[in-house]
Amino acid sequence: MNIHKCLDMLSERTIEEIIQEQNRRLNIKCDNSLINRLQDSAFCQTLWDALTEHERQAVSLFYTNAQQGFIRKRDFETITQQDILLTAGLTKLRRLGIIYTVRKMWSEIGYMMPFELRKNLYPLSNQTHKKRIEPSIKEEAIPHVFSYALPAGRGIHMDILAFLQFLREQSVSLTQKNGIPRRMVLKWMERISLRGEHMRGWFSSLLPSEVKVDDQTPVSFLFDLSLRMRLVYLQDKRICLHYAILNDWLHKKNVEQIEEIKANLFRYYAPKESWQEAFLFELQLFDEEWYRVDEILSKLTQIGYKLPEQAQEQLKETWLHPLLGLGMVQLGEDNQQNLWIRHNPYHQEKGDHQPKWYLDSTGEVMVPPGMVLAQLWELSRLGEMNVAGDFISCNLTSRGVQSYLSTGGSVDQILQFLQENTAHPVPDSVAQLIIKWSGEAKQLSFEQVIRFKTASSTLLAELRDIGILAPYISEVISPVAFLISTSKLDEFVTLLRECGYEPQSGEIRRFQSIGFHLGKDHSNNNQIPLEINTDREGFFPLITPFFDFKVENVFPDVGEAIPGLSTLPKMWTEHYQSYHPNTVRVMLKRAQELRLEVQCQTHRRDEWTGKVQEVALEHGYWQVRMMSKDQSWTEKVDEISRLRILIPAYL
Repeated sequence: MNIHKCLDMLSERTIEEIIQEQNRRLNIKCDNSLINRLQDSAFCQTLWDALTEHERQAVSLFYTNAQQGFIRKRDFETITQQDILLTAGLTKLRRLGIIYTVRKMWSEIGYMMPFELRKNLYPLSNQTHKKRIEPSIKEEAIPHVFSYALPAGRGIHMDILAFLQFLREQSVSLTQKNGIPRRMVLKWMERISLRGEHMRGWFSSLLPSEVKVDDQTPVSFLFDLSLRMRLVYLQDKRICLHYAILNDWLHKKNVEQIEEIKANLFRYYAPKESWQEAFLFELQLFDEEWYRVDEILSKLTQIGYKLPEQAQEQLKETWLHPLLGLGMVQLGEDNQQNLWIRHNPYHQEKGDHQPKWYLDSTGEVMVPPGMVLAQLWELSRLGEMNVAGDFISCNLTSRGVQSYLSTGGSVDQILQFLQENTAHPVPDSVAQLIIKWSGEAKQLSFEQVIRFKTASSTLLAELRDIGILAPYISEVISPVAFLISTSKLDEFVTLLRECGYEPQSGEIRRFQSIGFHLGKDHSNNNQIPLEINTDREGFFPLITPFFDFKVENVFPDVGEAIPGLSTLPKMWTEHYQSYHPNTVRVMLKRAQELRLEVQCQTHRRDEWTGKVQEVALEHGYWQVRMMSKDQSWTEKVDEISRLRILIPAYL
């Protein structure tokens, strides 16, 4: 569960109370919203520094003992053995907005630590910081020792681009069983580098049974991810491009796109096992050097995670092979079959320099790595894209050029687009080739026009009789309809209104020039069409450990950790004195119920401090059994001369 979903369920008053609690704890006055605070790593650092040891111990349980940050209340009490300080720490974490109360309708209660907070606080914990792993090998040694049987993907951003380009070229509709047609899957697989071998583990298990047939996992995953990123949507079972959102995404830097995709991967597809999530958090702390996987797993064991016997093999299927196929990491094995991992260095930040492609005299465009996807998206309109590893090329084709020209484009627009993104001047042979193709395209041409339809033939005749309107109504196609050029539309509509007519326009899909920024002319497309089922987040449902749990709109009271604490007489907690034996027995039982320590002195001047384990009647005498650390003792209640219930300073 992410922080947005948690805060959406809270009232403004609850959010304000959390902000005030943070301000009191940190002794600050800050106007930032709660969502901005909790997503800010610097603020999380400040918040972590202000936590007590008991609160930090409670936080650690949401890493080592939780599934995706979720723990049921009964499990928390079992893990902590109802420790009063950890319970109080949990309550204060809930007041600070680090932990949230979730409840199943009319059923059990649980606690949730949102993903963003788990990610931000993980590297700040003392356990993590003290056990940082150093690189195990230097770059110069890599070519001589590493190899891996499974090839890496070219990059998830490139596979998504290929997935979207195919949708632009062909109409794809789901089958009656809501699957992707087999023939379309085969065509898609020819364009992407992600393979079934990369996705056979955790990701494959997420898919519905009908999708697993014929190993459709890579394409189904790309479709599901594109749906969740709102790059595409479903309309009457047809997969449609959402141009406004797509345009914004295409114009981002490659590094930004990969980071956004990575965030969605962790948000939607993270495995439920806590140690596997911790491995991902550890991975975020590494630089570009190589690290041994078994050393990372050993660190997780030292921190307190419980790993299965075949942890590395499980990790391969769950995350390592998918991340390899997505092009985010590189894997290698040395001569001793030790597995190594590092971030893919080709997808790291390379500065603000934008590369340019090279165009040879035959019309082949050679694209260097790092090119903004928006340029590749536009370039693919003019030819056929070919991707081999990190090398991308595009062969300009008559079909691509003529298709662009037939929709209203011009030769000048094509040449200008190529020149703006080419390192050298466009070769004359290429310019002549494009001009030649344009001449062939004009042998069969068409233009965009607007069809006007009148309510009756009488109204059309009436319009033709008006002198200032008649010149525009020259191409009549039926007794009630006529055509008009798009260039004359605005002028004609103005004249109609001057004559007292108010035309009602339908939606018109206008021509997009090459390199045109879609977002500039599609302000009306910023919202997903009404026909889309906005409740459906992806292609297949993702089952989480906290399924059916909802965030509860509550700001806990400090005394909630020990409900009966406020009812204790102050004399019992503030004065170390003698009491009647019956009162002593009542005090001991109350301390046992509240799991509080007591300080007592016997008539023999023996003094003890510990927790009450049992108060029972034995052989006609009331006996109390107490525990202090590893030491246990039993005493008659009548022998206790002085007694006080101890309230921890933390409370």
